[in-house]
Parts: sequence; C-alpha cells; structure tokens
Amino acid sequence: MNGKRRLAALAAVSIVVAGGVALAVTPAVASDVGCRVDYAVASQWSTGFTTAVKLTNLGSPVTGWVLGFDFTAGQQMTQGWNATWAQSGAHITATNASWNGSLGTGGAADIGFYGSWTGANPVPAAFTMNGVVCDGTVHGPSAPASPSTVPASPPSSTRPGDLPPVVHLTSPNSTSIYGEPGNIFLSANASDPDGVITKVEFYTAPFGGSPLTLVATVTTPPYTFPLTVGRALVFVIQAKAYDDGGLTATDTVQIHVAISDPIPSSTPPAP
Repeated sequence: MNGKRRLAALAAVSIVVAGGVALAVTPAVASDVGCRVDYAVASQWSTGFTTAVKLTNLGSPVTGWVLGFDFTAGQQMTQGWNATWAQSGAHITATNASWNGSLGTGGAADIGFYGSWTGANPVPAAFTMNGVVCDGTVHGPSAPASPSTVPASPPSSTRPGDLPPVVHLTSPNSTSIYGEPGNIFLSANASDPDGVITKVEFYTAPFGGSPLTLVATVTTPPYTFPLTVGRALVFVIQAKAYDDGGLTATDTVQIHVAISDPIPSSTPPAP
C-alpha cells in the first residue's frame, strides 16, 4: 500500500472510530419535566358525577402521556372520554388517545369521565404525568424516560373531541319500596351534547349488581319500559345510553324490594 492509500485508510478508520466514540459517549438530552392538573366535579347527583380534567404540560414537549391519581372514598370510574381510562382498585389511569398524545410546553389535553360515589366524593389529593408529580412546578433538567416507559398512543375509535351521552334514571328510585311480584316502571332521561341518542338499554341485576340482564331496548324517546317482576329478586336497575359516535353512559340505582303482594307496584308518572 503506498503512502497516500495508507493515509486515506487511516483517516477512514479514524472517522469511524471517532463516530463510534461520539455515539457511545453522547449523553441523553436532558429535559425539564413538570405538569399541572385542573380537576373539577362538573356535576353531581345522588349516585354519580361527571368531571372536567385538564392536564397541562409545563416541561419539555412529550409525545405520549399517562395521567394517574387515586380515589380516596371508594369512587368508581364508569366511562371516560378523550383518553383510554382504566381503574385498578383505587388507582385511576388515563392514557392519551392517538390524536392528543403530543403536548408541547404549555400544551394541554382536556379529558374527563363519569363516576359513581357513595358517602363522599373528595377531589384526588395528587396527580402524576408519566410518573412525575403534577404540582404546578418544573423539575429539571432531568433525563427523559427510557423508550420502554414512554406510553404508546393507543388506537382510538372515537371522533376527536367527541363527548359521551348523559343518562339519568328517573324511575324507579332508591327511596321507595317495591312489591314482588308486581310491576316496576322504568324511565330514563338521555341526551348527547354533540350528537343524538341512538338507543337506551335497561338492565336488571340481583343483589350485588351482577350479573346484569338486558330486559329492554328503547330506540326513541320517551325511554320507558314497564317491567313485570316475578319472584326474581331484582335489586338493581341500570340504564345504558348510546350516542351516534359509539360512546355510552350508564346510570344505576339499587332499589328496595319486599316480597309482599299488598305493596303497590310502580306506575308511570302522571303526564
């Protein structure tokens, strides 16, 4: 090998080695992390509530997020929107939808859910985003999470910004006593803030709320059904509303049933 070729080969080796060293020692780009959560109970009734939750990213841009918090009074999440919601014990998680996972600095995601409660419904004491406490301050610089801990954007079958329906059982109610056998008049109000209701289903269940049994499907208002009850030990009534975007909402009541013929049956309310 002549001198020029030897120098060229050494130079090429030097570039590869230098490149390899550079790749090996380049540190991960540090990032600031921080978030704020605005959680509000938008409406509440005797058995349920709905929330408005706003997650704001205060740190460096993220391409995926998981919001986490814990209920402290036994509440249950029943239906959420603009995220994939899940509950394990008292712990709630909301994972970004496919279209709202990227949040720049100052970017926010508006999400929410329906829930049920008994006794008390306090606001969760603390929130996290991707494991970082959302206390309204920026922490950092901090090494970004490894790829294995960055939440993936799940598929979403709902329209961006689509809101779920609202349903409320107006009959029967939890304060009355119903005779068995007899008739129980089922009635629900249902509406959708950005679409139409396609149907309302009525379910019954024994004590404990499981299993639920479909007893009627009503596709046009008024959403009512006269339920004939034998000695089937019906203690739970549930209404489930569907909207034209495929989203659902439920309302459930537990009723008091006495196995006694003289107790009057439920009748439709007077017009």
